[in-house]
Parts: sequence; structure tokens; C-alpha cells
Amino acid sequence: MQIYARVVDSTVAELWPHEPDAPMPNPQPTPIEVFGEEIGSQFVACGPEVQQGWALKGKKFSAPIIVPPTEPVPDRCSKLGLKRALAETGPDAVFPKPEWPAVKEAIASDADLQEDWDLAVSIVRTDPLVQAMVAARKYDDATVDKILVRANALAA
Repeated sequence: MQIYARVVDSTVAELWPHEPDAPMPNPQPTPIEVFGEEIGSQFVACGPEVQQGWALKGKKFSAPIIVPPTEPVPDRCSKLGLKRALAETGPDAVFPKPEWPAVKEAIASDADLQEDWDLAVSIVRTDPLVQAMVAARKYDDATVDKILVRANALAA
């Protein structure tokens, strides 16, 4: 029995017949004969290995590439976690050289920033003073993401 894949936007939306072992008239009708031209023309003959969700490129079907879900990036970290992430060296470090000495110096050089650091319970990405420090150190969003992930891993 021939199996057909209904392909919509290069992706297998459904298979027909839905039950390959169900009795079919002989000869088996084509999808166009069963569903009409508009829908039937979306069906392509395929092998039994093809499943819903597979892709069709040219005349070749392929299984979808499964991308594992990523953990969401935290929007905050503890001061200890931030210090550890910025001071860390080694293969898991965010930076090739420790950034903590420069950040610590920047905090100490501004009385308001030092007071905020002293009073803060956690470091929140969207805080204006954090954003000012990010801009001063020229960290891009991807780097801030890495810092927050690493800081939370180091001081959970």
C-alpha cells in the first residue's frame, strides 16, 4: 500500500492513509481522487518511515532537527555570584582575564554606586546603575547573559 504525506510549507502535516493496515480498494485511489485537486495535490508519495513533522526538500524527506530547549537567562544574581563570575579564571570563565578588579574599582570610584552596591540584596539586570556599569564596561547583551548564568551557577 502506498503512503502519502500531505506537505504544507515543506513540512509533513499529515499522512494518508491514516491507518496503513486498513483495507483499501484495489487499485488504491490517489489522494486527488479522494480529496479533490486542491487538497489532493498537496500529497507526495513517501516511505513508511516518514512521520508528521518531517521536512521535504526537493524530493527528499528528512526527520526534523530537534533543538533542545535552552534554560532562560536569569534577570538577576547575587552580589557574591557576580563577584565570583567576574573574578573567575579557567575554562568556564566568562572572560579570559578577571574583570572583577576593574568593576570593583569602578564601584569604589562612585559614592552613589558604592552605596547602591552596599545596600543591594541582588543585582538586577534592568537596574539603571547596572545598565550604566554594563555600558561603561562595554558588555554586549550576550556577555551579560553569560555573566548572569555563570553568577547564578557559582552562587546558587
